[in-house]
Amino acid sequence: MDGKFFFKLYISILFVSSVWNVHAQTSDFEKFVAQAMLDRTVAGVSIARIESGEIVEKFALSHPDVDKLALSENSVFQVGSISKPVAAWAVMTLVRDGKVELDAPISHYLSRWNLPSSNFDPKQVTVERLLSHTAGLSLHGYPGFAENIALPNIEASLSGDTNGAGSVEQILSPGVQFKYSGGGYTLLQLMVEEVSGMPFSQYVQEAIFEPLAMGSSSYEPNQALKALRATPYVRTTPIDYYQFRAQAAASLHSTASDLATFALANMQQEMVLDAPLIEKMHSPVMDIGSQKVGLGFFIDPKAHLIGHSGANQGWRADLVFNPNLNNGLVVLTNSDNAGFFIQQVRCYWEEQFAEAALLEMCQKQIQSHKSQLQMLHWVIWGLIAVSIALITFRGISLTKGKTQIGLPNSKVRWTLIVLLALIIIAATLLLNTSFGVYIIAGITTSLSAMDYVPEGVPNVWFATQVLLICLLLFIFARKVE
Repeated sequence: MDGKFFFKLYISILFVSSVWNVHAQTSDFEKFVAQAMLDRTVAGVSIARIESGEIVEKFALSHPDVDKLALSENSVFQVGSISKPVAAWAVMTLVRDGKVELDAPISHYLSRWNLPSSNFDPKQVTVERLLSHTAGLSLHGYPGFAENIALPNIEASLSGDTNGAGSVEQILSPGVQFKYSGGGYTLLQLMVEEVSGMPFSQYVQEAIFEPLAMGSSSYEPNQALKALRATPYVRTTPIDYYQFRAQAAASLHSTASDLATFALANMQQEMVLDAPLIEKMHSPVMDIGSQKVGLGFFIDPKAHLIGHSGANQGWRADLVFNPNLNNGLVVLTNSDNAGFFIQQVRCYWEEQFAEAALLEMCQKQIQSHKSQLQMLHWVIWGLIAVSIALITFRGISLTKGKTQIGLPNSKVRWTLIVLLALIIIAATLLLNTSFGVYIIAGITTSLSAMDYVPEGVPNVWFATQVLLICLLLFIFARKVE
C-alpha cells in the first residue's frame, strides 16, 4: 500500500472525529457565527476549523429567511479567488516534475497565445512573477458569464472576451510592484494546459484533488456536484449562477471540508508537493502594506497567517492557516454581502484559536466598518427626511385656492425643483451604486447601499421615491387666485 492510501485513511479518520465533535454540542464558536450571520443578514455559511493538525469542528448554517433548501456540510460553494492558491499548486506540480521553471518567461511554454506588444520586456513576465502578482499585468478580476451563455475559449478570454473585464496586457514593468491580476492566473491556466496536454480542470483533478481525496472539488463541476451547490444570494434574495472560462482565477467549486484538507496539506503533508516547494510558496516575494505576497498566497508575518480570500457574485469565502500552530479556518458563504461577516468570524477565530496578534487591528477594523455602516444609515434617513419635509411644505402651500399646471413663477418653486433634482441625483448615485457606497463610507464593494442597510429601509426609500414623483406634480401645480 502506498502513501496515498494512508493519507486518505488519515483524512477519513479526521472526518469521522470532526463530525463527532461538531454534533456533540454547539460550541461557543458556532454560537458566535450563528449570531453574526443573523446580525449581518448572511444567507448561509459553511465552516471547517483545524486545530493542532486536525479538523475539529465543522458546521453549516442557513439564515431563517432564505427561501431555498438549508445548507449542509456537503454543500458546494463557488470560492472565487481561493481558486488561485489551488491553481498555484497545480503549477508547482509541473515545477516538481521538471517541466516548468519558476524563473523562466511564461512565453517559453506558450504557443496558442502570447501577450500583446507593450513598452515592457515580455521576457521578464516569469512564472514566479505571475504566481505572485508582480508581473505587471492588467485585469484584476472577472464578473463571469450567465450559465446559459456559451463560454469563449481561453485565447478569446485572454484577448478580452470577458464580459466587460478587459484583456490581459502588460501595463507595468515586471518585478517592480504588486499588481493583483486574475488575468495573470488565466495565463498560467493556459500554460498548465499546454505543458500537460490536458484541460486545466482535468489536470488539477488528477494532480491534486484525487491524491488529496478532495472529492467535492472541481474547476468544472459535473452535474452531481452542481446538484449539491448552494444558491448564491444578496442578503436573502437569490441571484443567478455565473460561470468562468478563467478557471484558475475564479472557477473553483469546493466544500469547507475539502479546503480544510487542502490547508492541512499546506501545513504538514507531503503527498503532492514536498516541503521545500511548499515553503517556497509560503515565502514572501514582496511587501504589500501590512501583508506580504507569496506564490499563490498572502502572508501576515505578524500573526504567522497564510491564506487567501475569494469573492464572486453571490459568494464570499476565506481560507487561512497558521503553520506554527497547525491551526486553520475555512469560511464559505453564499452571500454577496458577507465581507464584514467573514472579517468578524476570522477575527474571533484569530483571537480564540490562533496567536491573537491581530486583536487590536481587528477591533479597529470592526469599529471602522460599523461607523461606515452607520454613516450609510444616516445618509439614507437624512434623504428620506428632507424629501418628506419638501413634500409637506409644498402640500401645505397648495391647501388654499384652486390649482393648475404651469411653469414655476416664483423663486421658491424654482428652489424646490433644484432641491428635488439634487436629491434624486444624489440618491441614485449614493444609494443605488457601489461607487456611492465608496463615496459615503469608503467601502470598496460590488453592492449598493441598499444591500447594507437594515431590513425595511429599502422599502421605506422606495415609498419615498414614489412621493418624490408626486412632489414633481406639486411643484408644477400653482394656485389660481
